[in-house]
Amino acid sequence: KLDMEKISEKLHEIAVIESGIKNKNVLKIEYKIENNRYEFSVQPLKIANFEGYWYLLGIDCKDDYFKKFHLKSVTKIELTEKRFEISEDFQNRIENAINVWFDPYSEPFEVTLFADSIAAKYLRRIPISKTQVIEGVDSDGSVQISIKVTDKMEIKNIIKYWIPHIRVLEPKWLDDEIKAEVREFLE
Repeated sequence: KLDMEKISEKLHEIAVIESGIKNKNVLKIEYKIENNRYEFSVQPLKIANFEGYWYLLGIDCKDDYFKKFHLKSVTKIELTEKRFEISEDFQNRIENAINVWFDPYSEPFEVTLFADSIAAKYLRRIPISKTQVIEGVDSDGSVQISIKVTDKMEIKNIIKYWIPHIRVLEPKWLDDEIKAEVREFLE
């Protein structure tokens, strides 16, 4: 069972966005935040689903900054003739995003995890990230894996989800932070 936001009523808009992505055409969109509407010119890079919610990932032409637009809040999409280019490095950073917390402007850092045999079984089937590498396998089926992330929030909730079957080996500051949050929760 996949719990994903229903976007079937937006199929026409999605087709326009996909055309903009494929042909590298700027889109004009209206974006609703609460009861306010804002206009953006966006270089569309990807339609992504993070934890069941759909997003348009793109560069705001006004400030040349990467933004994540909740797809259901995007309205009045217009394909323009204006073209854009995106670097391969930037595109790769977006492709490696684990969830909505990723930051394509931050230099990725490595997180090393120990997963017992219970978690390892599932993390082998569906890796946490495209950057996931199994660094070692123990005789009991447990594994040591490394993952590259751009923001601690990209991985923290995943680690918490797997407690007690997973723990942080490196960086130590992340291990300490998660342990402190778990202690606070238990108190």
